[in-house]
Amino acid sequence: MLFRSLVLSIIVTTFFTYPVSGRIDVDSVTSSLVKVRSYVDNRIVAEGSGFVVSDGYIVTNAHLLVDAESITVLSLKSGAEYVARLHDELRSDRNLALLRVTGLGLPPLYLSEQGIEVGRGVETLQVFGDTDVQVIVGSIGAYQSIPVIQEAETTLSLFQHNALIPSAGFGMPLFNECGDVIGMNVPDPTNETWPFQNLVNPTGSVSALMNKEIVTTLTALNISFTIVDEECPSAIERAELERANVEERLRALEQATQDSLNRERTARLTAEEAARSSQEETEAARAALLVSEQEKAISDSLHQAQTDSLQDATKDSLVRMESFADSVQTALQDSLKAESTQFSSRIQEIKYAAIGMLVVLLIGWFLYARKKKAQVSKASTRAHSAEREAEAARQAADKAPVPAPFKCVLDGTDNSGRTHVVNISELALGYASGVVLGRSPADAEYLIDHQEVSREHVRLTQDSGRLYVEDLDTLNGTKVNDQPLSPGNPLEINDDDRLEIGPVAFTVRLIWVS
Repeated sequence: MLFRSLVLSIIVTTFFTYPVSGRIDVDSVTSSLVKVRSYVDNRIVAEGSGFVVSDGYIVTNAHLLVDAESITVLSLKSGAEYVARLHDELRSDRNLALLRVTGLGLPPLYLSEQGIEVGRGVETLQVFGDTDVQVIVGSIGAYQSIPVIQEAETTLSLFQHNALIPSAGFGMPLFNECGDVIGMNVPDPTNETWPFQNLVNPTGSVSALMNKEIVTTLTALNISFTIVDEECPSAIERAELERANVEERLRALEQATQDSLNRERTARLTAEEAARSSQEETEAARAALLVSEQEKAISDSLHQAQTDSLQDATKDSLVRMESFADSVQTALQDSLKAESTQFSSRIQEIKYAAIGMLVVLLIGWFLYARKKKAQVSKASTRAHSAEREAEAARQAADKAPVPAPFKCVLDGTDNSGRTHVVNISELALGYASGVVLGRSPADAEYLIDHQEVSREHVRLTQDSGRLYVEDLDTLNGTKVNDQPLSPGNPLEINDDDRLEIGPVAFTVRLIWVS
């Protein structure tokens, strides 16, 4: 709402201070203006103005050229003077003359045949010295239709306006509010001072010959010229149009801001969901680690019991085998006494069989122990893996951002007048490393699209509810309230501070989140 109020105040200020006139590009128009001089016996007898309507052709007042033996035109842009001649006879009844100048090379002015209401603003020019041009502002007072004596049922169409000019201003073009030529200044034909009486400071009103009189003459002489077809809106109409455009841009900006807030809200909810998921994964990892430790303890206990049982069984087998061997040996000895030769080979076979049985038992015990050891190793590996996953989950939970108590909106314009808005969420400000603003998408979390902004320009961090800005050793530098920042030295910024990032000047807005 604060931003909308600011923009609306700018609109109101613009609307109620919109200039009524001031649309002439003086430097451009001056290139097409000349000072007209009439000579008799090499003396200047009349001096006025004129303007270029076609390549090498100039229109001016006819009364300046009456009885002239020679004519020159002086370019108001370059100061160069050229010899001119009448292209056709003087239109004295319309106070209009057309001059032809060889090698003039000045651009023509465009003529407008659009009407203009009484009271609308107009502008003309006056000349001081040879080339100093000044704008004169006025408004249309009335239309004049004066009968032409030489032509029956024909009238002369003129404007009356109050953009008062000295005598040298006759022959100058009259411009509307859009900077288009709508006529040529002439003395009032109903006044006793017409033909021209060399007035220095005319009073009352000035007349201007309407363009349709000039267009009719040029058409009759087959002289090419350019017509402006567009209608010229008034200053109030232009202000209304501009206000409507600004309101439309404001609505678009509000929509973009709302969309940005919605995206931030979605991102915050996503981050919260991710944090909850991370917490659940951490708890699951801890439970898995506990189960793994319990399984390992049970496996170790079972392995130890099986090992002890196998060792006891082996010892019993050895004792029984030894006892059996002793009994067999005793029997054999007794038998050998009677049949030593017959049973000697059988005794050896029995011993070998006993040894083979012992070897088989030992091999079985070895294979069983090896298998149990592999099972224990796998259980231990799973336990360590679960432990590492739990530790990684704990570290991820420790690095999760703690949302800041506020979000930051940077609103400003660059040196070309283009608007830049950066919305930084409270979650992004919650990271311990802060957020980086700059021109490069690969290096900065928030972008400022301007060529003079560095790839990584500034870092924003918050600590205990305070916001700090740090310049990242940039080419075009950073300022806070016109104070330049030293690279690597964070400075606290507050709501409504002015933050200049290169050529982009922002107003800092801190929006506290309840």
